[in-house]
Amino acid sequence: MSIREECGVFGVIAPEPADVAGITYYGLYALQHRGQESCGIVVNDDGLFCSHKDMGLVGEVFSPDVLSRMPEGTMAVGHVRYGTTGETNRKNCQPLEIDHQKGRMALAHNGNISNAAELRSALELTGAIFHTTSDTEIIAYIVTRERLKCASIEDALHGFLKSQLLIFCQRSASAGILKTVLGIRRDLWQRVFLRGAAFTGIHWVAEPAPGNKQHD
Repeated sequence: MSIREECGVFGVIAPEPADVAGITYYGLYALQHRGQESCGIVVNDDGLFCSHKDMGLVGEVFSPDVLSRMPEGTMAVGHVRYGTTGETNRKNCQPLEIDHQKGRMALAHNGNISNAAELRSALELTGAIFHTTSDTEIIAYIVTRERLKCASIEDALHGFLKSQLLIFCQRSASAGILKTVLGIRRDLWQRVFLRGAAFTGIHWVAEPAPGNKQHD
C-alpha cells in the first residue's frame, strides 16, 4: 500500500496573542506527508494579516529566522500542498488571501472539484479574474460572493456548502478559513473540528489529524 498524498490543512485560534505561527509550523510539520510541493502560513494579528508561502518542505520554507519575523496573533491557518490540479509554482501556494468589501479572508483547502473548469468559465463570464490555476480560488470567489450577501462568514460558508455548484470528486473536501478559524467538510458542514488544550485556551483544527496517513 502506498500513502495517498493530498493536501493538509491546519488552523489554530487563541484567546489572546500567542505564537500561533509556531504552533501552525509544528502542525504542518506533522502533516508533511500530505504534501511536499509547497507550504504556507497566514497569521491574523487583530485584523492585520502576515503571511509566508513558498515552494519546498515545511522545514525549508520556515527557517528559524522566518518564524521569528512572524508576529504573534490570535489566529493562524496553514497548508501543505500536493498539487493534483493546477500548475506547480509559487502563485498556487496556499493559504490564499482575499480582500473584499467586508474585510479580509485567508483560505486553505484540501480536495478536488471535478467541475472546476465549468465553474471557472462561468465565473470568468461574470467578471471574475483568476490569479492562480488552483481549484481553491474558485471556492474563494464563491465564498466571497456569499459573504457580500450575508452578515457573517459563518452564514457565507453555510450558503456556500448548501449550494449545488461544487461537485467534489471525493467524499469530503475540507477547508480552513481564517477570519474566525473554521474547519469545514463538505459532507459534515455543521461541524467545526476543534481540538486543543483547555489550560491554555488554544485550540487547533487539522485535516486530516496529524499523523493520520491514508493509504490506497
